[in-house]
Amino acid sequence: MLNTNTNINQVGSTPIVLGQSTMTNSLPVTISSNQSNLPTNLIQINGSTVLSGVGTASTGGGQRVVLSYESTEKYNIARQYQSVNTHTVRSILAPIATGTTYFKPTNWAATNVANLADGNTIPGQFFVASAATTDTNKIVVINGYNNTGAFLREELTLNATNSQTPVTTANSYLGISKFFYKIPSTVGVGNVFINYATFTGSAAPTLAVAQIDSGGTANSAKINWVSVPSGYNAWLTEIIISKPTGSASHTLILCRNSANSGGNTSVGSTSREEIFRWSIMNLANFQCKYDGFLIPNTSASGQNTVIWAEALASATDATALVSISMTFLFTQ
Repeated sequence: MLNTNTNINQVGSTPIVLGQSTMTNSLPVTISSNQSNLPTNLIQINGSTVLSGVGTASTGGGQRVVLSYESTEKYNIARQYQSVNTHTVRSILAPIATGTTYFKPTNWAATNVANLADGNTIPGQFFVASAATTDTNKIVVINGYNNTGAFLREELTLNATNSQTPVTTANSYLGISKFFYKIPSTVGVGNVFINYATFTGSAAPTLAVAQIDSGGTANSAKINWVSVPSGYNAWLTEIIISKPTGSASHTLILCRNSANSGGNTSVGSTSREEIFRWSIMNLANFQCKYDGFLIPNTSASGQNTVIWAEALASATDATALVSISMTFLFTQ
């Protein structure tokens, strides 16, 4: 075949013009491998102006974006669902005597743990006072929930002249999930108590819902119980157990006491129902995290249920400490 020079100046009787043109006046081409960047300016999608920044679909503030299924992360469904009805309690227990269960936190000074008994007004205002007279004007923060499980929070200043004189909460609570000094460096002269019944702080009360330890040893109360609203189920969505000190293996027991026959519920009741047990291994820095499960409501209408954790000592262990964190979700 002979080499010939070709000079194309027409296609279909139409002269070829150099440079850019419209689609109808252009030939189909393949982009070359060394094509320079083509400038783009995306102004509209389907006739709607493209917006930058954060917006909401309901107000037309943003375009829909679809994520591929490969990018989806999977979570335990109970842990994933967080709402105003989700509450976390944390505590430290000391199972030190063989065969004995411990449900009261370390350094607990009151005689018993109080819960809002069925005969009381639910929810109700709580009272706060110190065992010392000189914890005046110290500010505490209360996180809790009402009879629908909804989150409540307030700040409360101890009595300005005598901190043994109780001050009353503004909110009405069914239970308390957190009770602490607003300023972390605060050192209490006496234990500070919160309870559903009025009391004098001159001595440790017979009952207390929660206690902030004196001397700055723990500026947040240790709580390992919840009151379940009447007619509600409780999801234990997560529990974390650790044993920072000790020389033996122990057991953590989740317990429940429901009022089915008109009686009052009680944390630590001997008529408790065991819901579940976990082994606390004798290992250095032992820690386990468990996804939770549903705890169905079993109380009679209008009566509440209390759920708490207690540690069972399998051997004498004078240095044993068990830390727990439990997250609950109340649902109907």
